[in-house]
Amino acid sequence: PVSKEIEFLQNFSELHLLRFADNEIDFNLTTTGLFDTQLIEVGILLSFVHNAFKHGVQPEFKSFINIEFDLTEEHNIKFNIKN
Repeated sequence: PVSKEIEFLQNFSELHLLRFADNEIDFNLTTTGLFDTQLIEVGILLSFVHNAFKHGVQPEFKSFINIEFDLTEEHNIKFNIKN
């Protein structure tokens, strides 16, 4: 289910955030909607989050990563990531 994938991405991101000083990265992962049981392939979104950390942030510079899940529709998952 997408809820497990979101939990995995949160844990993955928290692990990467340990590499940076406090307040170096403004990280937000938000979820809207109540339909969190849609099925999704495991790890399909991981490359997007990994690339945001790999190419979108630099140590000693202020950066941001915003991840949004829109689960307001029962049969759709909307995913948006900005960095």
